[in-house]
Amino acid sequence: MTEKISEETKDTLINKNEKDKIKVLVVNNKKDLLEGVIRNLDNHELFEIETANSAEQAKNTLKDSCFDVIVSDYELPTGDGLTFLEGLKTKSLKKHLILFSEKNRDDIVLKALKLGLWSHIYKENNPEVTYLKIAVAIQQAASNVKLLRMLKTVSYTHLRAHETV
Repeated sequence: MTEKISEETKDTLINKNEKDKIKVLVVNNKKDLLEGVIRNLDNHELFEIETANSAEQAKNTLKDSCFDVIVSDYELPTGDGLTFLEGLKTKSLKKHLILFSEKNRDDIVLKALKLGLWSHIYKENNPEVTYLKIAVAIQQAASNVKLLRMLKTVSYTHLRAHETV
């Protein structure tokens, strides 16, 4: 026997799915990069992507919203991605941070890794390859975010079960 799903239950399921979306902030002033990354994301409807054209705009966006993944170009109109990431770490934000830069900038990569960088991507001569690499890094970070969410849920459920015993 099949039961009909009530409207309230449907709303709860829809809202739950909305909460499960991976929120991504892309900090870059080039529109083609965002379009290229979205084009290369598998199941892009599972992601909620916002953009910021500069580190300053990103900081303002972060005041009002929480993101699971932050992707930043090293070269930004007002400053650089490394300084932006440093600012995030001092605010104790635990995020999946992805930085991309020109090749032969190992000094940037080393500093970024010390700041807790999730992934670094070198820009390729072919922009499509760069877009694909960034999309893959976002998807890997998203898998990790989903796993962490599941672990929190299981831990919480486990703790609640022991409280009732």
